[in-house]
Amino acid sequence: MTGAGVLKNLRHRTVSLLTFSAVLFATTLAPALYAQDSDSQKPVKDKWAVVIGISKFKDGKINLRYPSKDAEDFYRYLTEEAGFAKDHVLLLTDQEATRLRILSALGDKWLPRLANPDDLAVIYISSHGSPADIDVGGLNYIIAHDTNLDCLYGTAIPLQDLMRIVKSRVHCDRVVLILDACHSGAASAEASESKGLFRSGNVNASAMAEGTGQLVIASSRPDQVSWEGKNYQNSVFTYHLLKALKLKGNSTTLGEAFEEMKDSIQEEVLRDRGRLQTPEMKSQWRGESLALGLTPTKPRQGMEEVIPKPIPLSVSIAALTGKTPKPTSVPSPNPSPSPSQSQSPGQTSAQDSSIFDIMSMPAIPPVTVLDNGNIYKVFNGATKPTTFSISYPALLTYIYTYHWNDARGARPGKVALVHEDGTRYGPWQTTGKSGQGNVKNAYWECEPLAKLKPGTYRILDSDPKTWAQNVGSRGAGFARVRVAPLVQKVDSVSGKRIKRTPSVKLYDNGNIYGVLNGPTKPTRFALKAPVLITRITNYHWNGGRGSRPGQISLVKNDGTVYGPWQANGRSGQAGAPDVYWDCDVDLVLQPGVYQVRDSEPSTWSQNVQNNNRGMTTIEGVIQN
Repeated sequence: MTGAGVLKNLRHRTVSLLTFSAVLFATTLAPALYAQDSDSQKPVKDKWAVVIGISKFKDGKINLRYPSKDAEDFYRYLTEEAGFAKDHVLLLTDQEATRLRILSALGDKWLPRLANPDDLAVIYISSHGSPADIDVGGLNYIIAHDTNLDCLYGTAIPLQDLMRIVKSRVHCDRVVLILDACHSGAASAEASESKGLFRSGNVNASAMAEGTGQLVIASSRPDQVSWEGKNYQNSVFTYHLLKALKLKGNSTTLGEAFEEMKDSIQEEVLRDRGRLQTPEMKSQWRGESLALGLTPTKPRQGMEEVIPKPIPLSVSIAALTGKTPKPTSVPSPNPSPSPSQSQSPGQTSAQDSSIFDIMSMPAIPPVTVLDNGNIYKVFNGATKPTTFSISYPALLTYIYTYHWNDARGARPGKVALVHEDGTRYGPWQTTGKSGQGNVKNAYWECEPLAKLKPGTYRILDSDPKTWAQNVGSRGAGFARVRVAPLVQKVDSVSGKRIKRTPSVKLYDNGNIYGVLNGPTKPTRFALKAPVLITRITNYHWNGGRGSRPGQISLVKNDGTVYGPWQANGRSGQAGAPDVYWDCDVDLVLQPGVYQVRDSEPSTWSQNVQNNNRGMTTIEGVIQN
């Protein structure tokens, strides 16, 4: 969807926005505010806050009226009435609230360096929000000052990343998130008084928040709009939130404030707009409700924000692929995940890039490059290496390893990657997620956001004895890996901007009938327009045995060869291993006839119904 299309939806649709994301935030943040009842009684030693409000955007078409004032008013309340020291509250408004500065404050240069486990952290955000429906990768975003609506993934802040930052980098056990960004576009003249981009559908907020312990206050329900005031210069939500927090002075708890403002907001918006706006507070709060105005027991000295240097959005792909001098590698300071997987002499480790460098790169929505799990009986202890390959530089966005462990799960440990040249990435600490039958910590998950170069990678797991495997994975540990390719925006041949959506099936000669091995005729497909090829999949049933993934290439009718690309295996019917050979490609092909070549034709499936040609599927984006 183009920026114009997004703006059109902003002006012509009235549905919900980031309340879904706020609740999603609540379900995945760790550790819990009060993990145990006894923890809820611990005194707050110090308290910190990051306050963000954006009224003016680089894209002036989406400007709002009051978010920056909302943030300033909330900042004044914290520092002048709620007992927050001024050097304990960081305020970012308008042009200061760039993507880089927000990520810096929350993930590296400020809050993670100050907040201790027994402290309180408050995060307040007032801005536009963007829902999953308008992003091909299904991500939810906070819109920063410098966000480009045509490139949300590369320039906005995915709420999933915000979750990961608070979860892994802020060491505070008690976190309060206040989102005045759960807004939606309104019709015509009212558009500037509501915030956000449209979202269709709804979610069960209570179910999503169950068991999290984090406290999230969102300005409206998923099917509602959040409004700015008609008779004062604030959003309705923030105006009544501030009034309610002052109800009983500094002893006003968040629970009391919420109950007070909920009815007031609902009554005002219904009277002024004829609409409903009902704030939501979601958590599994245990023990006494918290008051923002409480007096900290051991306050410490604050520090000024370390302002990161701006990084250009365009990063040389050549530098990532090694065609220009590589960044200096250093020996890994971390121990190997397990003694059996220790580094060889001379092995190096990829230096961790700051999140700002990573998040400033051109990227497209993530793709799954490995998923070897299946539903059949599993055993402990991977007996074969777990590997995947990528043919382009990419951002590693997600990994899980599966630890069924006879329905006992396993305490989450660390995962790491080793490139075929010995370069080490990680290890990264994982968090646990329940599996089948509510088995705790069956899934070990993490979102590393690490830059990867092309090549083949081996996954290391810190507890290989409980790592699940079976015949369907050929003894390799169960894992899923998602990456976002770091790609060029312009076609080197035509010089035109590359379209990334929608990806469609361009060719598919598979069918449901019985198959034989070994095609007797070439597999060809024709392109009538330039196309960005995104994925090639060849089918290797091989009598239910599958075939160890090899390589796939394309040959144009003029003799030009593209590839080969190393394939990743995927299970098929009845858990047959490596039946599908998937190659994730990022290549613009010009019109012409192309032949698909497979490095293992003796196991490549074919049958009479497809005229004895190798079974393949080609996906891509037509470049109109």
